[in-house]
Amino acid sequence: MLTSNAIFAARTGNEFRDELIRFTHELGFPTCDVTAFIRRGNTSDEDHIYIDNLPRSDEWKHLDPGLGKRCPVMQHCKTSSLPTVWDESTYRKHNCLDIFDAISALGLRSGASVSLHLPSICFQVSVHSDLPLESKALGRTLSKLTSFASAALVPAEALFFAASSGFDVQSLTRIEREALAWISDGMTVEQVARKLSMSITDTEQMLGLAAKTLGCSSSQGASLKAMRLGII
Repeated sequence: MLTSNAIFAARTGNEFRDELIRFTHELGFPTCDVTAFIRRGNTSDEDHIYIDNLPRSDEWKHLDPGLGKRCPVMQHCKTSSLPTVWDESTYRKHNCLDIFDAISALGLRSGASVSLHLPSICFQVSVHSDLPLESKALGRTLSKLTSFASAALVPAEALFFAASSGFDVQSLTRIEREALAWISDGMTVEQVARKLSMSITDTEQMLGLAAKTLGCSSSQGASLKAMRLGII
């Protein structure tokens, strides 16, 4: 059964990639990629995270980097959270058939993409095919891809974004560490609040601060990162 839950439990980079590929194949596409653009502070500098199962990877590395600035799919994903599907007609519409010729020669003729936008991160998940786009069930495909991207963001924050987030582990309080440990054990916020004899609102605020300290957008992502760093 197609589900995004397994990616949520990924504890290593290899597990993350394996679940990404498994989901892509079950969705009916042969290849995929995850791209994250991570902005550092108030500067224009960006770090990049890229994971894929594309064939002929060496040839992809030799494509002109300037193509990305003109690619309508990439530019859409960097500015919008609306999921999109694409094929040759997308590039023809934007007078970018030279880009389509370059990527189709390497096996990408159609695909679907969705991106999530956080204050410092653009997180994009794409699936693609070497065949022309099939219109059947595209709505369901985009819905499942969006759900998967939301689930994948949590382990991605813990596994790949640590070096770029600038967090201060030492500023986590003892009670924040305890709360994150309980979250990692599968407790709900309500259960953690009872454990701490705190209100649900105060517990949510505390977990939110802990997540911010660790450079994460959610307490689940913060708990996974804290486990990876060995602080809980």
